[in-house]
Amino acid sequence: MGRGVPGANPFGPLYMLSSVLSIGLCIAILVIVNQQLWEYFYAYVSGSSSYYYNSWSTCYMQSPNNSGNLCYYSWAAAGVGLFFALWLLFIQICSGRSRHIPVCEVLVCVLATCWWIAAATTATVYGKDANSWAADNINSTNSQNQQYAVQLQDKEGYRTSVWAMGWANVGLFALTAILSLFDCCKTRKNPPPVAQNYPQGAYVSSQPPPYQPAYQAPYYAAGPPPGAYAAPPAGAYAAPPAGAYAAPPSGYPPAAGTPAPAGYPPTT
Repeated sequence: MGRGVPGANPFGPLYMLSSVLSIGLCIAILVIVNQQLWEYFYAYVSGSSSYYYNSWSTCYMQSPNNSGNLCYYSWAAAGVGLFFALWLLFIQICSGRSRHIPVCEVLVCVLATCWWIAAATTATVYGKDANSWAADNINSTNSQNQQYAVQLQDKEGYRTSVWAMGWANVGLFALTAILSLFDCCKTRKNPPPVAQNYPQGAYVSSQPPPYQPAYQAPYYAAGPPPGAYAAPPAGAYAAPPAGAYAAPPSGYPPAAGTPAPAGYPPTT
């Protein structure tokens, strides 16, 4: 899985574009939730003998009937989605143009698709419930409910944009998941050529297959084992003719302890 598959990634540019778009959508969700849909209040309250600090927050992504805080969840959803988008982008940048990792691409795209389906569905259901509650209480005789309904109606466009961008992320990662599955299945059906098994000690080109250079350097196998070649028969090589070599000078080879004549190697 980590070694990758040789060959250019056919969908690499589309993966990178989807990653960049998803990163932008995640950042937009974080900004909208933090700036428009999540209000934080704090105050110093006077007690019987001292002042104390009190704080509370209001999330306009849900109605008062819903428990929990959908703004926390939206932040977590966008943060994890940002991680998936950066992961996919990181795979494309690190794998380069000559190798890619289809199994990793399938994994991150399928996980991201499932994650965004859950996040977009949750935001849609809670958002529509908040819209309905605001419409039902906009003319309420309860001043507190009527005031909160007005605030919810004012934030309806921001709620809609959040879950709409969530479904946009679903579409991006669903498309990349389908393409990555197709690429992975195609790679498994048509595996790339494997490296040639040269004999041990062979000298080959350092460039990995299948990108062999035009000229493949030859390799030299190990020599034959001892005794592979029979000794030549007796008399196979004739003795040199008489007089072919000049006779050594007088006194050569010298006797033991006597120096050799000038121009001749010493004897041992």
